[in-house]
Amino acid sequence: MELYTLDRNYSRIDVIEEFYSVIWTERFYGDSECEVVVPLRADLFSKLAEGTLLIIDKSTEPMIIETRSIEDGRIKVIGISVLSWLNNRFVRNSVQHQKTQGASTVSRHHGEICQPRSASQCSHTAIRKQASCPGNPT
Repeated sequence: MELYTLDRNYSRIDVIEEFYSVIWTERFYGDSECEVVVPLRADLFSKLAEGTLLIIDKSTEPMIIETRSIEDGRIKVIGISVLSWLNNRFVRNSVQHQKTQGASTVSRHHGEICQPRSASQCSHTAIRKQASCPGNPT
């Protein structure tokens, strides 16, 4: 089994050749997870930082490192599937990331908030032309 780190384009960057254990658990239902234990070395410590993507050669499901710790002179990282991590998404209230008053509608096309000022005007210019904007009369 070969363990790799990935960049944000899911291309392989580094091979992690030396490890004590790799537990790679993929689940059809529920969250997939991994646990990797490697020797305590500076290069491995930097390669396996929180937020780093990992994959093994026998899998198509990348994992993202959530925690990294040093235990018994070894580095231990724990990660979850990228698919599980995507469940942590959020919808912001405004373009300025500030709390807004009144009802909001999420645009189906942009995933952004549109708050119409009146029945014929949308306050968010990027989605004025979209049919999902409640301020668009078309």
